[in-house]
Amino acid sequence: FILLWVLCITIYDQRVSSDISMFTQAMFSVAILFYMPPKIFLPLFLCDEMLLVIFVPLFQTGQFGDNYGIYVNSIYNTLIALFICFFHYYSALRSFRNNLIIEEKNALLMDANQKLNNMAKKDQLTQVYNRHYLSEYLNSLCQTSDQLVQFYMIDIDNFKLYNDYFGHICGDVCLQKIASTLQEVFKDGDFFRF
Repeated sequence: FILLWVLCITIYDQRVSSDISMFTQAMFSVAILFYMPPKIFLPLFLCDEMLLVIFVPLFQTGQFGDNYGIYVNSIYNTLIALFICFFHYYSALRSFRNNLIIEEKNALLMDANQKLNNMAKKDQLTQVYNRHYLSEYLNSLCQTSDQLVQFYMIDIDNFKLYNDYFGHICGDVCLQKIASTLQEVFKDGDFFRF
C-alpha cells in the first residue's frame, strides 16, 4: 500500500519534476523495515517499477529518451531494494533456523540430562531408586515435610542360597519380579533398593 501510494504521487509529480527520490526512499524503507518473503516482495517491486516506467512518460513532456535518467535510477534503486529485501529475509530466516537448531539441541541436552539423572538415581536392574539417592531423598524429606512418613524394609530370606543354587541370572530375574510386584501392591510411595 505504501509503495503504491508513493508510486502514484511520484508519477503525478513528474508533471513538474523529474525527481524520483520519494519513490526511492519509499522502496528502501519498505525493503529495510518490512519482513516479507521473496514471493511477495519480488513481484511487488517489479510491478511498481513497471508501473513507474509505463506511466512516467504520460505526465512528462518530451521524447521517450528524455526519461532515460529516471529509468536508469529507478531500475538501479529497485535492484538495490530487492537486494536489501533478499538480504533481510534470508538473514532473518537464517537466524530463525539457528534458533530452531539451538532449541532442538537444548531439548536433546535436557533429555540426556534427565536420562543421566535417572541413571544416577535408579538401580539399573530393578528400576527402583538406588541406595545413593535414598540419602538425598531422606534429607529432603526431613527438611521440607512435617507429615507422617511410613517406611517398610523388606528382606528376601535365603536369597544367597537361591542365587548360589539357580545362578545370578535367575537371582536378577527374582529381584526384578519382587520389585515390580511391590510397585503393583503399593501404588503410592517410592521404592529403593538398599
